Amino acid sequence: MRKGKLLLAVAVTLGIALAGFGAWRLLVPQGPERQTRRIQRELSPGPLSVAPDFTLKTFEGRTLSLRNLLGKPIVMNFWASWCGPCQLEARNLEKAWKAFRNRGVVFLGVNVVDDEGDAREFLRAFKVTYPNVRDPTQHVMTAYRVTALPTTIFITRDGRIRRTYLGAFLGEEGYQRLIQWTEELLEEKGNR
Repeated sequence: MRKGKLLLAVAVTLGIALAGFGAWRLLVPQGPERQTRRIQRELSPGPLSVAPDFTLKTFEGRTLSLRNLLGKPIVMNFWASWCGPCQLEARNLEKAWKAFRNRGVVFLGVNVVDDEGDAREFLRAFKVTYPNVRDPTQHVMTAYRVTALPTTIFITRDGRIRRTYLGAFLGEEGYQRLIQWTEELLEEKGNR
């Protein structure tokens, strides 16, 4: 009888310890790079869905509509200045934009849930030169079902969502994935 109580006590203690460790892993920040790796995933739209149209203002005050970009492949990245993974991938996005801009690919940043001044500072600090718009009401974020930042959506020339990527393009591996998926978007049937 005593052995049974001892085993029960050990099992309960072990269960509490494991539950505590699991809660600690969820509550204690792991750093932006580790958090991003935990949420990275590619969401396949199945049959290609139509990218919702929108009209937003750029940081320079110009109006930009998705329908005016159609005819070119689009890499659209949702970001915020306070988002650690967004900061970590910023240079890779800029580098990829420079590699593809003369090949007809449009890179577009969509700033969400952010202070405009902080967003402007982010663009300046990371020397972002591709177009960026603000979505202050989050209606575009909602239309594209963006649930975490950063999220990047790859849109074909005819306005269909080819791929949605939840997470950041980190380091050389992330950059190579971004290049590969942009190449695939550029080579997509009807995109030549």
